Amino acid sequence: MRWVLLGITVITAALWLACSGDDDKEDSAPSGTAGGAAVQIVLDEWSIAMEGSARTGAVIFEVENKGSAIHELVILKTDLAADALPVDGGKVDEDAAELEVIGEVEEFASGLAEEGTFELDSGRYVLICNIPAHYQQGMYAEMAVQ
Repeated sequence: MRWVLLGITVITAALWLACSGDDDKEDSAPSGTAGGAAVQIVLDEWSIAMEGSARTGAVIFEVENKGSAIHELVILKTDLAADALPVDGGKVDEDAAELEVIGEVEEFASGLAEEGTFELDSGRYVLICNIPAHYQQGMYAEMAVQ
């Protein structure tokens, strides 16, 4: 009888371990798909380079500052062209009616990488660095989400 109880205990423990699995795997999805898509962004003087694409849902922005200055990444939803955003005082006017601020990866230093996850609907987006004068020097990129 003792061997039967031991066998049942071992089988129960094995089933519990197999069913519990790694919960983190459930939350992540491969790059390029909704619900965990990753887009790699490189900030430099004076450009924003983007690799990857996104569909609607949670999108992870992996942002690297390869420039020598402090940069940030602001995600805007807009129908305006990337080079036609309203500027006030050397910065894009994030309060303008034509812009919807989705979120930002706040300022960080050269040589560092930061990350932010944002919920995106289908539409046109413009990614900018909104530190004074950086946008005017070409730090913007367009992104379409479907």
